[in-house]
Amino acid sequence: MLAITHPLVLPSAMLNDVGTPVAIISQLNTLPACAPVNASMAASRLATHDSGSGWFATPFLYDSFIHYFTPVYPDAFQEKFHIRPLEGYGLTETSPVVSTNRLEDNIPASIGKPIPGVQVKLGEKDALLVKGPNVMLGYWNLPEATRSMFTADGWLNTGDTARIDETGHLYITGRLKEIIVMSNGEKIPPVDMEAAILADNLFEQVMVLGEGKPYLTAFVVINRDQWTKIAAQAGMPESIDKVMHDEAGQKFVLERVQRQIKSFPGYAQIHRVAIMAEPWTVENGLLTPTMKLKRLKVVESNQKEFDALYAGH
Repeated sequence: MLAITHPLVLPSAMLNDVGTPVAIISQLNTLPACAPVNASMAASRLATHDSGSGWFATPFLYDSFIHYFTPVYPDAFQEKFHIRPLEGYGLTETSPVVSTNRLEDNIPASIGKPIPGVQVKLGEKDALLVKGPNVMLGYWNLPEATRSMFTADGWLNTGDTARIDETGHLYITGRLKEIIVMSNGEKIPPVDMEAAILADNLFEQVMVLGEGKPYLTAFVVINRDQWTKIAAQAGMPESIDKVMHDEAGQKFVLERVQRQIKSFPGYAQIHRVAIMAEPWTVENGLLTPTMKLKRLKVVESNQKEFDALYAGH
C-alpha cells in the first residue's frame, strides 16, 4: 500500500513520449526487472481521466501504478518515466503514514523505515504492530471495534504480516486473514504466489486455494485474447467455456501456472486449477472497491468448482 494525500498528474511532455496509461504500463515491460504486465487488465483497474494537460491520476491510480509496477531498478524507471518512486505504507487509523522510503535510503521492494515518532514491531504470526502519536484513539462510538484493533499493551494491529530487515526496512508479506494454513500446518501467503502467476499475461486474475487442505489449487481467469492466440497454435478449443471442461486445455493451463511458481518451496506448488467463466469484479461483488479479492465470496460463488478441485479430500 502506498500512503499518499495528493493526486499525481502525468504531464503532457511525458505522455508525448509514452502515450496513455495503457501505453505506459505496456512500456514497463521493457524495463530490466519489471515482470510482464497485462496492460489492458491493469489499466482497467486504474481510475483516470484526461484533464486536458495530461492524464490525471487519482491516488488509487498512483497506488496501483507504483505498488504493482515499480521495478527493482528505480533508476531505469526514473529515466524512462521521469518519476522516482518512493514507496511507503499507512492506514487511515495511523493518520495515515507509518513508514516510507527516502531519496537517500530507498529499497524499492520495501515500504521503508518508520517515520519519526512511530514505533513498529512484529506480533503474533508476524503481525505488524504500530504505536505512536499518529495512531487513532478509536472508532467513534464503536468500542468493540476499537478494542479489536489493539493489543492488550496498546499496539495497533494493522492486520498485515511483515518482516523487518537488518537495516530496519519493513516489508509487507501478506494479510493475516489471507494466510493459508494447509492441513499439514504449512503457512502460505497466497499474494506472492498470485503475483508470480500473474506475471504470465495469459492470466488476468488468480486466487490460490488450500485452507485446511493437503495441497494447493487455484482459480484462474484467463485473458481471452491471449487464449485465442495460444489455442490456434496448440490446436485446443478457442472458447473459454469449452476449455473449462477440456482435459488437455486444463493441463496446459496448469503447466503455465506451475512454470511461474517453480522457484517456490515444494509445499507451495499448485496441483490443480479451475478455469473461471467470468472475471471477478466490483459489480458482481467479488472485488472490493479497492480491487481486493473477496476470497470467501469467490469460493462461495464457485463452490462446485472448489469441491471438484478437492474431490476425495
